[in-house]
Order: sequence, then C-alpha cells, then structure tokens
Amino acid sequence: MIFNKYSNCTKFSKEKMSLEQLITHIKENPMKSEIIGLRNAVYKSEEYNKIKLRLTVVTPHGTFGSLRKESLNTLSGYMYFDIDGFENPEDVNQAIKKLFDSFPISLICRSVGGRGLAFLLKVRAVTIENFDSIHAFIRQDFQNNGYKIDDAAGGLARKWIISYDPDAKFN
Repeated sequence: MIFNKYSNCTKFSKEKMSLEQLITHIKENPMKSEIIGLRNAVYKSEEYNKIKLRLTVVTPHGTFGSLRKESLNTLSGYMYFDIDGFENPEDVNQAIKKLFDSFPISLICRSVGGRGLAFLLKVRAVTIENFDSIHAFIRQDFQNNGYKIDDAAGGLARKWIISYDPDAKFN
C-alpha cells in the first residue's frame, strides 16, 4: 500500500490504498454524485468549499503516521501534479490526451472540480532529502513545455482529493 486514504481533508486515517485501488476509486467513485454537485456549484462558493472538504483524499507522495510531513513512513515513488483553469471540458480532455501521449504519466484524470486535471509520475531515486528539488525540476520542465502546473500542488505531505473520472488513463 503506497498512499494514506482519509475520509476527508481534515481527518487522519491509517487506512492505506494501492495505486490500483486509487484508479478504481477514481473510475467508480462512490462519492460521484457529490463530485458532480461540486462541478455544478459556483467555483469557490460556500457550497463548493463545503462539498470539497467532505470528499475522500489520499497522500500521493507516501504514507504517513500523522498529518505532518515529519511522520513520513514510506515514499510512494510517485509525484503528484495538477493543472487548473481550463475554460471548458473539451480543453481538459485535449490536455489529458496530449500529456498522456507525450510524457511517461502513470495516472491522469479530470480534477475533482472538473476545471483541471491531475496526474502522477513514477519517479526513481526520490528521497525525503531530494523530494522538493526533484518536484520543482519536473514542475519547471512541464512549464517549459507550456503547461501551467499549479505551484501550490507540491509538498511532501500534500493531500489529493480523489476525483471522479470514468475515463481516467493509466499506465
């Protein structure tokens, strides 16, 4: 098991999730009706934020003993990135296809809010000591290739709200 799974953004859990379980969860998310409601809510509205805080999350960079990065148990071997701010769903779909076809992406899907995308890259030789510099290097490489990677999506103990996307792509 390579990720912690939390019932929401604020409650710590020792429950674990594998990549295969994450993919299945994204494709068949039991909270899909809430996610569809989130996507139909006004972005960043009170309703949007309330729904978002109730959704299931994972720690994409590893497993932890608490909500703090100092409690890292094991690194997952993956790095999480996201891109936000697309104008319409077709632009998101085109970006997903282009990224998946052009880079060695392990998993890519529509973001929980539906206005962006999220993806995982398998990264070898990452350690707690070099995590930030490798993450920044990869983020900059994507930006140099014209992708506006969300700078706030970094951090070793970062949480990722599990999306609903039956068309998620994975290697």
